[in-house]
Amino acid sequence: MDPRRRDELEKIMAAMADGDRAMVFRLVKVFGGELAAFVRWVARTDNVSVNETEVGDLVMDCALRLADMAGSWRPDGGALPWVWARRALIPLIRSQLFGPVPIDPVKTAEMSEVDRPPPKPWEINEPDWMARLEVLAETRPEVAHFLEAVSGVKRRNVMVYIQYRLQQFHGDPEPSRTVGDMFGLTGANVRQISHRVEVRLRAHGVERVA
Repeated sequence: MDPRRRDELEKIMAAMADGDRAMVFRLVKVFGGELAAFVRWVARTDNVSVNETEVGDLVMDCALRLADMAGSWRPDGGALPWVWARRALIPLIRSQLFGPVPIDPVKTAEMSEVDRPPPKPWEINEPDWMARLEVLAETRPEVAHFLEAVSGVKRRNVMVYIQYRLQQFHGDPEPSRTVGDMFGLTGANVRQISHRVEVRLRAHGVERVA
């Protein structure tokens, strides 16, 4: 997530923790897209179709629940609030999708376990840069050259490198940590991957990205 948006998210969560319920609407306005993606993911895993009105209602429900839990969230924990609170949000969403049903505590626990993890933050918030580059390569020789140079590199590692360079370009003071949070890697992993990709690019005569 962009450092400026991350900073705003932390301020919103802090305000809600202090009891400012009006910030619920700010959370929905600024981060409604991420919450909607989370809602759709839950519905999709249960093979349920939801329309935009239903998604909007569920987003507000989730935002209200996050406001109730805001005091327990820690910004230095790495996980975004809706990922951190998934064990509370998933049952909430399901109760709205399916209505009141007899609750089996064992089944509920099983359905909320980590074997069905929520989408990674980068999957929700960040565009598929590789897909965009593949389109641009049709008309931009330099982009085609870049893709040719990284043709033997894992797609995820190329994405890590691109996102790392973007965070550096935007002045992120801790780009490796930010990208690590996106991809579930340590900062050292991010730096190592980025270094290997950059070495490969230089060997193919490609200048640094960003």
